[in-house]
Amino acid sequence: MPQRGWLARIHTWIAVSLGAYIVVVSVSGSASVFRRDFYRWHLESTHPHFMRAIEWLVDLHDNLLLRSTGRMLNGAGGALVIVLVVTGLLLWWPGWRQVPAALRIDRPAASRRFARQLHNVLGVISCALLLIWALTAVYFAFPDLFERAIDFFDADLDDPYRPGEATLLGLIRLHFGRFGGLGIRVLWVLLGLLPVVLLVTGFVLWWGRTVRPRLRRRARA
Repeated sequence: MPQRGWLARIHTWIAVSLGAYIVVVSVSGSASVFRRDFYRWHLESTHPHFMRAIEWLVDLHDNLLLRSTGRMLNGAGGALVIVLVVTGLLLWWPGWRQVPAALRIDRPAASRRFARQLHNVLGVISCALLLIWALTAVYFAFPDLFERAIDFFDADLDDPYRPGEATLLGLIRLHFGRFGGLGIRVLWVLLGLLPVVLLVTGFVLWWGRTVRPRLRRRARA
């Protein structure tokens, strides 16, 4: 199917282009989850160097250490991640009857088959959260776009039930894991590293499908 080939190219190109960005944002985001807890535990007075490192990681995650320019780059990165997730879902979709089989993972093994299964299953089960993270990254960079959309449906700023506003605030809480207790934040630290796992398994698939055959043909020539 020609469309599938183009989807695969778009998915691969975006993943390869954003590889370093995904690692930086994922690791720094996971490291920043407990930022509020650290201040509540008064670590800024007992471990100032540690807290300065946390603030540096927060700035790296939020602004890529580039202030407003970095935040805009984050917004562009979030938009590309949305395309990455959507194309990945379209490439994976096996049809309703085949969904259970497509969500199966065999025993761990050093093989492309296992890497593909792990990549697909982790991508599918985390796609909603990945979309939330990406969409809110776009919001943080370009909030006026979202505010205009909310105003379009209800321009009354004093209305406590403006459509979309509660949803947007809920998505922001989900982005940072600002709900529940300690267990949720621990879970968010682990989930924040999922994009790195997806990147690594995707790289294994790309290398085995594209790079390795080329190297073999060159060796034969």
